[in-house]
Amino acid sequence: LSKTESKFLSVILSLYSRDILDNEKKGDIKISEIQKQLPEYSPARISQLVSMFESVGIIDTTYLNRGRSGGRSRLISFSNHEIYNKLEGLL
Repeated sequence: LSKTESKFLSVILSLYSRDILDNEKKGDIKISEIQKQLPEYSPARISQLVSMFESVGIIDTTYLNRGRSGGRSRLISFSNHEIYNKLEGLL
């Protein structure tokens, strides 16, 4: 993995573990949360990284459309908890 990819994965891991500790959330991460953690990367670069890791099956994405008032957001989660555990051990 490149430096950018490993940094991106470590941010996702930290956000996911934080959300899992909070019982109300189910581990979905918004793109906006990732952008706050990685301000040096453009939204296009973050979207590119999300698409890349989605294509290899590490993460899954879903779109949430809340209409006019809430807007549309992209939610990220790990494909399964086993992948999360392996990545946590590597990084």
